[in-house]
Amino acid sequence: MRHESLRILIAEDFSPWRILMRSILHAVDGWTIVSEATDGVTAAQQAAELLPDVVILDLGLPYLNGIEAAEQIRQGSPGSKIIFVTSESDRDIKNLVMEGGAQGYVLKRDVATHLVPTIAAAALGMDGFGDAYLTPRKVFDKLAAPLKLDVFFSFLLFPGATHLRLSSYEGISQSEAEQIDTLEFGQAVCGTVALTRKPILVRNVLNVDDEKVGLIQHYGVQVYNCTPLLDGDCLLGTLSFGSRQRIDFNEPELRLMQDACAEVAKQLRPPSLAK
Repeated sequence: MRHESLRILIAEDFSPWRILMRSILHAVDGWTIVSEATDGVTAAQQAAELLPDVVILDLGLPYLNGIEAAEQIRQGSPGSKIIFVTSESDRDIKNLVMEGGAQGYVLKRDVATHLVPTIAAAALGMDGFGDAYLTPRKVFDKLAAPLKLDVFFSFLLFPGATHLRLSSYEGISQSEAEQIDTLEFGQAVCGTVALTRKPILVRNVLNVDDEKVGLIQHYGVQVYNCTPLLDGDCLLGTLSFGSRQRIDFNEPELRLMQDACAEVAKQLRPPSLAK
């Protein structure tokens, strides 16, 4: 399976936080920490030299604070995505993010659960700054490593059709895919999502006693999230992601998948409906 690579620079002056972020990011296949800085001046210099994909900036860095360092980084490494980390939850963080030209922020108390999804969202371009043209395959390729995904299924509802058709997938064999080339409304998890137009999250799949999850149990999937692709009231299909390595997704990860599905739906919108 291909993992999207990311080169990351961490700028944090407090050693325990820096060590924690390093350990979290080291656990993601394909993500590499190219350097670490303990002040804003060094962070800006290293960013200009190394041109990382992502820079994690503490807002309270010495010499240059996060906002000031971000301004220099945008000049020296304009392709770098900037993620702020801060312990100050009482401030207007969103305004600071906009002021600093960053693509996201994470409260330090939430680093363990929010840092990886926030970086993944920035890498997807879902921040209003980069190329946000997303296909199901592109979403999977970028989220597979950080979210430990093993499978995805994209079913589309073509105009005039009465069933879903498998458009793209990963994590099963071609012969298995041929067996689910079409899916009826109400059939399995994805067909049920298409019927109800509501997302379904199945945790701890292998222990669920429900015939609708039989297919994903057969594939060895342990947690599975399926989302309808909608253009207003018009159903375009479904997009689902699953993992064989874990039994649950957390809320930031679910929001990330939901947002990615919304972006995919925009790309699938029929030209006659596009404004």
